[in-house]
Amino acid sequence: PEELKDSKTLTAGFLKSTAIINEGNGKFTFKPFSNITQIAPVNGIVLTDVNQDNIIDACLVGNDYGNEPTYGQYDAFTGQILLGKGDGTFDAKTSVQTGFQTTGDAKSLVRLTNAKGKELLVVGQNKDSVLVFGLPETSARTTFEPQKFDQSIVVSLPDGKKQKIEFYYGSGYLSQSSRRIYLPKGTENFEIKNFQGKSRSEKIRQ
Repeated sequence: PEELKDSKTLTAGFLKSTAIINEGNGKFTFKPFSNITQIAPVNGIVLTDVNQDNIIDACLVGNDYGNEPTYGQYDAFTGQILLGKGDGTFDAKTSVQTGFQTTGDAKSLVRLTNAKGKELLVVGQNKDSVLVFGLPETSARTTFEPQKFDQSIVVSLPDGKKQKIEFYYGSGYLSQSSRRIYLPKGTENFEIKNFQGKSRSEKIRQ
């Protein structure tokens, strides 16, 4: 009691894995994932267009084996692919439906491209083997390799919509996805912005 007398007590009131949508003008909207995604902690997230419909999807891995014995392991998560609907919500697909299955203490998740141009998901598991999954073939899509100081691009799509894609150096658990990206189908031009705020435009060479 003496040690707790002057301590500050904080309460966590929101523990769901969620998408946070930037509505502009400093306004953000929280859209929690469905209940099937909340069964264990999510540790690794990769955003990419899995089914090639020009809508960003989310690939997730998780679990946590490092809890106190009183609570036991959080080990119900087997990995998920959330197919984006284009409005900030997602359709959760289970491991049985997709074949993307990670049953261990999965921590990191990165996206890489192999020598043949195939897009891969690589999962790091605590005290376990590395898992590699191949995404649907992307040979017909155009790739873009950003320069080292490029921060993001804004792609103009045929339907008049625009899509912003950011390039990162590092993510959770000391992991690093490839900065090479696959451009949305039908992309004709895009604007690139670097970390200094300077912009340049490029067109797709047919």
